[in-house]
Amino acid sequence: MLIMDLKLEDKIEFDKIGIQFRPINEKEIQVIEEKYVDKELINTANECYNNITQKTNRKKINEKDFFDFVRSLFVIEVSKDKLNKYIDEWTHYSFLRRIFNLYNELYLNESVSARSHIDRYHRLIFVNDCFDIFMRRPLVMRKNLPKKELTDYDICGLLVYYFLVKNNTVPVDMFCSKYNDYLKNLASFFSKSNNEDIEKIIDVLEFWFTDTFNNKNKLVNNVLVLESLLMASNSNIEKNFIAKCGLLVYRTKSELSKNNSEQLSSIINFIYSIRSDVVHGNINNVYNDYNILKNKIGDVINSSSSNSRKRKRDEIYSLAYSYSHELVVSVIKFWLDNKNELDFIRDNVVI
Repeated sequence: MLIMDLKLEDKIEFDKIGIQFRPINEKEIQVIEEKYVDKELINTANECYNNITQKTNRKKINEKDFFDFVRSLFVIEVSKDKLNKYIDEWTHYSFLRRIFNLYNELYLNESVSARSHIDRYHRLIFVNDCFDIFMRRPLVMRKNLPKKELTDYDICGLLVYYFLVKNNTVPVDMFCSKYNDYLKNLASFFSKSNNEDIEKIIDVLEFWFTDTFNNKNKLVNNVLVLESLLMASNSNIEKNFIAKCGLLVYRTKSELSKNNSEQLSSIINFIYSIRSDVVHGNINNVYNDYNILKNKIGDVINSSSSNSRKRKRDEIYSLAYSYSHELVVSVIKFWLDNKNELDFIRDNVVI
């Protein structure tokens, strides 16, 4: 189940891969309430809430809040036979998590800092009960909670976070009413997809959301995503990469579209060149490629702040990654909304 500040409007199915999203039913509500609601849980939730907010004069969490919280969940059901056709069973959770990460990246907030803030509060886990519960839970102050079994920890954390949102202690705009539209759009995408398309989106999500804090690795993965979606042949790869990415930036009116065509081409060329430098170990070229970009758009790194060549190089990698992330957002948005047109661009637009 997934905690939300809005109810799922109706059942949404990704039929070809065997995933269904639906409102929670009364039987499931009863199971959760009977298993978890007790004075100890409520007291622990209040203790955690007090630690987070550091407030003494406040409204306390009560049983009614717990019942309201349970009704704010929706259920994800997985047909293992269908999904196992495409991915191993032990990776089901990771795939589902990436579906929600995709929403966060594409629609929740354009700000990287805001996304980081959101990620501190959003974690996805499985809890095994008489049915599988898929939860989005907050990061709570674990050290201040008594030692309990994992499921009770997460129920408590979810309850606290629900109460924080309900009382506007946490910005409500972390959640977005577009969630229903997003899932319906994704359902439509899967319904139009053949096996190759489905395998491609699985690979794209895996590349994009690989767990790494290294900007070089993230840059390489981002360019892999872009090439897999845009390139159909090995001829004039760099020129076609620049042209197709530029076309989709302007079509999606992303932040990068504020640059004129010459500046945008320079930025995309910079992304591709730095990625090639990383892959081939051409360290000296990294500085040269940034200088080429600097001549077109100015010194966006502010070189005087760099204390060493290593620091300067890391800042260049970070810049290239940031630009590549914006490109991936633009291209994937376009792909989900205009699958056939993107397929045509990939297969037929050649320089």
